[in-house]
Amino acid sequence: MIGYFCGEYLDLSAIRLGIHDLGFTMGVTVTERFRTYRGIARFVDSNLRRFRDGLEIVGIPLPSDLELSDVIAEVVAYNRVAIDVSDDLEISLFATPGDHGRHWMETVEQSPLTLPSLTTLGVLAMPARFGLWAHKYSRGERLSVAMTRETSASNWPRRLKCRSRMHYWLADREADQIESGSKALLLDQHGFVAETSTGLVAAVIQDTVIAPPEIDVLQSTSFAVAEQLLASMGVSIERKKLLPEQLLTAEEAMVFSAPYFALPITAIDGRDIGAGLPGKLFNTLIDRFSAEVGIDVVEQANSFAHRCC
Repeated sequence: MIGYFCGEYLDLSAIRLGIHDLGFTMGVTVTERFRTYRGIARFVDSNLRRFRDGLEIVGIPLPSDLELSDVIAEVVAYNRVAIDVSDDLEISLFATPGDHGRHWMETVEQSPLTLPSLTTLGVLAMPARFGLWAHKYSRGERLSVAMTRETSASNWPRRLKCRSRMHYWLADREADQIESGSKALLLDQHGFVAETSTGLVAAVIQDTVIAPPEIDVLQSTSFAVAEQLLASMGVSIERKKLLPEQLLTAEEAMVFSAPYFALPITAIDGRDIGAGLPGKLFNTLIDRFSAEVGIDVVEQANSFAHRCC
């Protein structure tokens, strides 16, 4: 696999993050992840808008002459020829303020916030890890409510997608101890549904799809696509606060994330949602999405379900 790193296209094995890079020493990393469909990064514009917004929040500049969409297209083209024609790629972007070790040694008392920009930028590719979610299209995602809470919005804006994810790691460890194989459902500081460690949660209640308010969660590019598809199906959508009890009594529940688009949530804390199976709306939505991207996403995932990493 070939990636882009600080101005060069390199084999992934040659890409190294310095031990003094602020992305490592302080976890200051803005990130983005998406995948291709039939070799095309279909929704990349939405991902790039979110990525650039994150860079602005954190104060990480990009070279003025760099066109990220062109870099992504090059990385996809390099790696597309290395996989099966029916296969697809996951693409991840990351940017940090850079490696300031040398500057710190020369100017010990200078804050890293005032040092010159040394932005570290990477665009990486890997074959999509279908084995992580292929079986969940039919069996569903099982969640456990974690005591670990979502970070307060006073720490950083919800629209910032970053690598400061210790709380997600702890929450998923906690969930796995509650029920082996389950993922964490995180609540906010007031006990309302926030998200999982990887996606936005929505419930189907009285034929209306309800998801947390946009201001309370990361702006999901996958759910934005789902909103368009649902609207074309005549399905009502509301953004309002949800309690975990409402998920349990919902007709259906789903989680949205770029690698798999959508998965049904079939149980929370060991209690089934509905019949404990993927619901009618989920099945219709995943079919509509497959038609939109020109590939049966469930069949494709099952074809490569042997691959988890």
